[in-house]
Amino acid sequence: MGKYAIILVSALIFTAATYSYSLMNNERVSSERTVENFSYNQANNIAQSALMIAVRDLMDNPNSSFVPSAGQVITYPQGNSFAAWEDVQGEYRLVFENLGDTLLSVESIGRFNGLDYSASVGLTFSSSGGTFNWPTLNQALHTDGSIGLTGSSRIYGDVSTNSTLDNDVTFGWSTWIYGNLAVGPGADPELVAPRISQWAPDNVTGDKSALPQEINFDLPTFPDMPASISAGQSMRVTTWHEEQMQTQFHHSEFDGMLIEELAIAGNRTMTLDVGSGDRVLHVRNINISQGHLNIVGDGNLTIYVEDGFTLGGGSTFNYSGEPENLMIFYDGNNRINFGGNIRLNSNMYVNKADIAVGGSNEIRGNIISGGNNVTISGNAGSNSRVFYAPNAHVVLNGSGRVYGSVVAKSFRAEGNTFIEYQHGTDVDMPEIDDDSGSGAASYAIVYWK
Repeated sequence: MGKYAIILVSALIFTAATYSYSLMNNERVSSERTVENFSYNQANNIAQSALMIAVRDLMDNPNSSFVPSAGQVITYPQGNSFAAWEDVQGEYRLVFENLGDTLLSVESIGRFNGLDYSASVGLTFSSSGGTFNWPTLNQALHTDGSIGLTGSSRIYGDVSTNSTLDNDVTFGWSTWIYGNLAVGPGADPELVAPRISQWAPDNVTGDKSALPQEINFDLPTFPDMPASISAGQSMRVTTWHEEQMQTQFHHSEFDGMLIEELAIAGNRTMTLDVGSGDRVLHVRNINISQGHLNIVGDGNLTIYVEDGFTLGGGSTFNYSGEPENLMIFYDGNNRINFGGNIRLNSNMYVNKADIAVGGSNEIRGNIISGGNNVTISGNAGSNSRVFYAPNAHVVLNGSGRVYGSVVAKSFRAEGNTFIEYQHGTDVDMPEIDDDSGSGAASYAIVYWK
């Protein structure tokens, strides 16, 4: 019996030891699983919370820059990186994909303690059409590509470019950006916009950084020429014999009609009475070689020009009126030449022609261009609040200057030129009807998983 007692005791000791080890191991495994489950749940919470914030932002801001074009993807942050969420000691990233057919997919990935959780939502969206929603214009200059400053040119205000190419932003020794400079996403600003030399001071007085994502500026849809109900008489004030010519036109003589030509010469004056309503002047050619066009009344006037627009000498156009009350749409191919000593108070949209602003003239209003080239030269003082030309190479030379903002494909400033940003330019952009889907969008959730 003694031998069996020893075996039984040994078995009991082994069983107890094994059980104790199992308990310890189970406790360790249970603890690891608890930590893992907590981390996974926290990653889930981060993903869901970030997704809710993203969806709410889209709902509150239908023109959010996080809505990609059809078939495109936008990530935040750029690439495969994660943004830190310090309050919850985790990370997150968002992926916005436009699947076309008015379906926007938003995926949110939450990360905590090395574990990821993904959540996604599908949104249908539709444009309300209506008027074009202008992007925020809160800096002096933005380009899609290169920026070159030579001579003693200056920019007063913040500047940005989507370019990520080395040496795509260049300076002369006496050129300055009095503000911040942001280059394309992921690029090193010291490579895109390097100093002239290691001994030269930086030509940027503010901070240099990289954009979190590209800034894209679209053009509103250029409107069709109106379907005029009848042909009106040409409107000409071109002789010295005032008693033999008509100098004032009531809106009933041009509104809703197609006018072959509006011409003023010999320093004469023509007056258009728009009354208190919204009026349309549809004309094939405007030729004011030396003259003055006055617009009277409390209403607004929209001018559609089909073929040619000439404004020269010391001519004035709506000189005593406000730019907000006059909108000009020019659809011709010939370059717009604003030379001499003209004064123009109007918003203007040039569909495809180039624009040259020279002499010592002055423009008050916003200029929108769909053309390829814009030049501001001589002693031209363009008081345009915004020169919005996202498809154009914009050049300032001589003593050209812009008070407001410039949006361009590329930009070069020469001589004693400058841009000076004016605060509040975004509120002054004209209302333009737009059917391209760039109007405010509305969203509806079709799935959340």
